[in-house]
Amino acid sequence: MISLIFTNLYANHIYKGIRQWLYGSVLFFFAVLIYSFDPTQTQEINFIFGNTAVAFSMVLFSHGTTKFLDHENDSKELSLLYLVVFGLLCVFKYINNQVEIRQVLMSFYVIYAMLRLAFVSFKYFDKPGFNYLKIHFALGLGISILHTLRIVLILLGIAPQTSNLFGVKYDELILASIALYITVMIAIMTVYINYKSTGILKNERHNLELESMTDYLTQLPNRRMLQSYLSNLMSKHKRFALIITDVDGFKDINDQYGHDIGDLVLKEYARVLNQHKRQQDFIARYGGDEFIIVIDDYETNDTLEKNLKSKLAEVATGIEVASIQFRIKTSVGVALYPTDGLTLDELFKKADSALYHVKSNGKNQIAFYQDIKSERI
Repeated sequence: MISLIFTNLYANHIYKGIRQWLYGSVLFFFAVLIYSFDPTQTQEINFIFGNTAVAFSMVLFSHGTTKFLDHENDSKELSLLYLVVFGLLCVFKYINNQVEIRQVLMSFYVIYAMLRLAFVSFKYFDKPGFNYLKIHFALGLGISILHTLRIVLILLGIAPQTSNLFGVKYDELILASIALYITVMIAIMTVYINYKSTGILKNERHNLELESMTDYLTQLPNRRMLQSYLSNLMSKHKRFALIITDVDGFKDINDQYGHDIGDLVLKEYARVLNQHKRQQDFIARYGGDEFIIVIDDYETNDTLEKNLKSKLAEVATGIEVASIQFRIKTSVGVALYPTDGLTLDELFKKADSALYHVKSNGKNQIAFYQDIKSERI
């Protein structure tokens, strides 16, 4: 019971309905305690509260399961059915005092409620992520079987008799067995839900981390993921090219068509750029209309330049946004690790210098920092 309470606090936001199961378990064990003090239900307070606790524990078990499944709630039907059953219980207590008939009536009510729970659970077996419903099915079926046994013993006149086991009555043994069975099944469900919840929380944390490293507009990696990727390459002492690309004339697009169209152009530009990258290449949005390409397996500067020209040629064929054709031209600045710098800050500054050189000399070109450094010398 304590474990279920902690499961409710820990996993209620993930598994809807766990709270109803918790309340139902508390009610059922409360009823078992009442029956253990007065199994024949001769006292009015035990007769009322014991049966009512059992009935509404069944309602809560059913309601919790339907919340798990986002299924139509049938708790009202079970509540109305119990009102009918309770009326009959009163008849067989105050008009014609028949303990066995009252016991059979309550068992039939529990069997009906638990078979409904098992049936609803069974319908969802094949759906992914609902494996835990097998526990609900086993619980509903198991309690139904035990109560059926109870009815058979009552009808045979055996249940009220004393058994040979510690002088305990058969009916008390069956009720104790039901309580023990519920305890075991709830313990299994608690362990399973905690296990599943841990996995779900890990996935949520992973998705949040991934989201924090993804650019909201283009869905490309952002600066944070870029820095992590570059730091990893540097820790392995791998040489790589840091390439900054800038969309030429992007300000004119924003001014002429508005920022909404400008954002769509960036999204399409990023999609085309990503579509034509090799699997081993890394592309990120650096900010505004600047994108970063990282290539770590080039042979020479010439092969690297040919690779870049091929990528940019694909983008330059034009993209269409809102039925408008855009001819995209791109300026590119390249810095090499470790030739041009040993830190990320140095590399970004060198690549940005190369990009500035291109922007100042006609745009739509590719410049290596090494080349513009030689020109300056």
